[in-house]
Amino acid sequence: MSVGFSELFRRATGFEPYPYQAALGEAPALPLLVRAPTGSGKTAAAFLAWLYRRRFHNDPEVRATTPRRLLYCLPLRTLVEQTADMVARWLQALGIADAVRIYVLRGGEVDRDWANDPTADAVLVGTMDMLLSRALNRGFAAARFRWRSVSRSSRNWR
Repeated sequence: MSVGFSELFRRATGFEPYPYQAALGEAPALPLLVRAPTGSGKTAAAFLAWLYRRRFHNDPEVRATTPRRLLYCLPLRTLVEQTADMVARWLQALGIADAVRIYVLRGGEVDRDWANDPTADAVLVGTMDMLLSRALNRGFAAARFRWRSVSRSSRNWR
C-alpha cells in the first residue's frame, strides 16, 4: 500500500494529524525527543511515524534503516494497557494487525515470544522496570537457569 503519512494517520485514527504529528511523520529522521502537552496525541504520533517509516515510506533505504522494534516505556501499568490497546486498534484499522506484533511486558507473567523472533516488527510496551529486566534477560518471573545460559552465551560475543 503506497500511502503518505497524513493518509496513514487518517486511516488509523479517523482524524487529521496535528501539524506537529504530520511534521514528525514526514521528517527526514525520527527525533530523539518529542515534547507536547498531555492529550495532544504523542502516542499516535510516535507509533504512526515509526510504522510509516518502517512499512510504508517510499524510500526502501528509510524502511530498511528504521528499527524493527518500538518500545514504549511508561510510568504506570494502567498506561501500558491503554497504549497497547490503542496500538492494536490502529493496526486493526490499517488491516495489518497480523504483520506487527504487540508485546505487553508485565511482572509475574513470562512471555518469551518477544525475544524469540528479533527480526519481526514489534511494539514492546511496559514500565521501566519490566523493559529493563527483560533487556538484561533477567525478567521478573524468569527462571534462574535462563539467566546463566544467557550469561554464558554472551561471553562468546566478546
